[in-house]
Amino acid sequence: MRPICARSIVFAVCVWISMPAFGAILYVDDSATRGLNDGTSWENAFLDLQSALAIAKKGDKIHIGAGTYEPSSTGDRTATFKLPKRVVVRGGFGGVGAEDPDAWDPVAHVTKLSGDLNNDDTPAGQNIEENSFHVVTATAVDRRAKLRGLTVTGGNASEVLSSPAHNGSGGGLILNNNASPTIVECTFASNKAIHAGGAVLAGAGSPVFKGCKFQKNKVGMPTPSAGTGGAVAGGAEFHNCMFEGNQASVGSGAVAGPAIFYSCTFEGNTAEGAGAIGGSELAVDCTFIGNIATYSGGAAKGAKKLINCKFYSNSAGQASAGAVDGVELAVNCLFSGNSAELFSNAATVPENLPGKFVNCTFVGNQTHPGPTDAAAVGVMGAAEFSNCIFWNNGSVGTATESLQVVGAPSASLSLTNCCVMGWTGALGGSGNSGDDPLFIDADGPDDVYGTEDDNPRLSGISTCIDAGQNVLLPKDKFDLDADENVQERTSLDLDLAARRVNGTVDIGAFESPEGGYPPVIPDDDALSCPADIAPASEPPASAGDGSVDESDLLAMIGVWGACDGCVADLSGNGAVNVEDLLLLVAAWGECP
Repeated sequence: MRPICARSIVFAVCVWISMPAFGAILYVDDSATRGLNDGTSWENAFLDLQSALAIAKKGDKIHIGAGTYEPSSTGDRTATFKLPKRVVVRGGFGGVGAEDPDAWDPVAHVTKLSGDLNNDDTPAGQNIEENSFHVVTATAVDRRAKLRGLTVTGGNASEVLSSPAHNGSGGGLILNNNASPTIVECTFASNKAIHAGGAVLAGAGSPVFKGCKFQKNKVGMPTPSAGTGGAVAGGAEFHNCMFEGNQASVGSGAVAGPAIFYSCTFEGNTAEGAGAIGGSELAVDCTFIGNIATYSGGAAKGAKKLINCKFYSNSAGQASAGAVDGVELAVNCLFSGNSAELFSNAATVPENLPGKFVNCTFVGNQTHPGPTDAAAVGVMGAAEFSNCIFWNNGSVGTATESLQVVGAPSASLSLTNCCVMGWTGALGGSGNSGDDPLFIDADGPDDVYGTEDDNPRLSGISTCIDAGQNVLLPKDKFDLDADENVQERTSLDLDLAARRVNGTVDIGAFESPEGGYPPVIPDDDALSCPADIAPASEPPASAGDGSVDESDLLAMIGVWGACDGCVADLSGNGAVNVEDLLLLVAAWGECP
């Protein structure tokens, strides 16, 4: 036994020697003016971040107190904060003077890494000529190098003829030599570049961003001949990130490149093409609101896969695709209130990118119609639509089939089990109908499509419930329900609720629960009881007797059908039909 024990001891010693030692914590705080400034504690913290970065070793952590830190104190624009390998740089601490210096809250204890070397930037973006080319630089690091709880701002990659150092791209953060750090709970705000990536140039690396915000970053020259990726350019992975008010003079107001997004929000980003994202690989559970392309692709262009995404009020100013210009696969997606000048408002399928849409809802998208324009989807190449709803696209109440879906003369369209307003059968396919889907309240209490109060879920008596085909659902490749089964068919709907309640999938992006959703009585300031439509006496024929009963039912039946402006049109869709009957029954009894 002794030889075995000896070998075991030797092995244990070898393992212990090979294990990396726990790193040190280096402290940085520009308020630590009375200490030794050797980084060993908050009281003795380094006054500047560069001092800590210069001595940091693999496994170390750098904790930074609230304050503003610049890469250079001498006005050197090429100076930058260099992220070391396997080092965690973390801001957001209370630091010197706080009741608890180790209290971490990046919102309460803002820690800025700023390229504004003269401290004279204006909110309008003036006085940035002397700002750092890159506030932070990472070279050949892997995901064990981390930035957390920091605000990166004021970078200005302004070199028109970009040098090998890429001083025309990545104003906030530039990643060199396939650098792939992990960035957590950081804010990138008011950074600028000429060529690519106003805030971040990711290059060929694969960085991960979690819980980050990208706000008012900008890329482009004074003339719109360059500039892609207002916030980020390059491949990256984003989780729970917010992109707001970023701009690109040419393409992709928020992110340009083969990026992957999970549970991200894009709001108010602008570009010539692809107001928010361009060339993305995948977006899951993402929301796009009010993004603008001055030409085409208000929210996205050239997106490969969109799963469980919402598109509200995105627009294309001069051409087509208020929401998406080109997508290979869209599943459980909602397109509402998007607009464009030409051809199609919600989505366009170009000639070179076949599109497949499964269980998507297109409602209330608007266009300036021409003889070949569609308010919802226009197809130039080939497209398949399965279990989808197209309703009230174009002028509200317009039943024209061609305003819902249109194909160019050479286009190939395939529709299966879809609900299309004004359906004539001319588009072919099987299982399609023009039955009213009877949404609960598709334009919401504000009566405006494309706002977040919209409720385009199916009311309890909709014929779209249990009317889809399960075999048309794609496999749950991205594991929406996190059960590690990627071979099952799509398991969740746009609400991340069960996709099949009674064994058969509903048509549209939302699945109804058992028994269906209850109807919602519209909020009407003029009527405290909208369904109380019968006259109290005859004459006069004044509406309302204080209760919803048989007299109101008979009054509704008496005007059944088209009835523009009729008091019995409770849903406001220009006709008295089953949708109004459902609302009346739900209000049955004494008025409140």
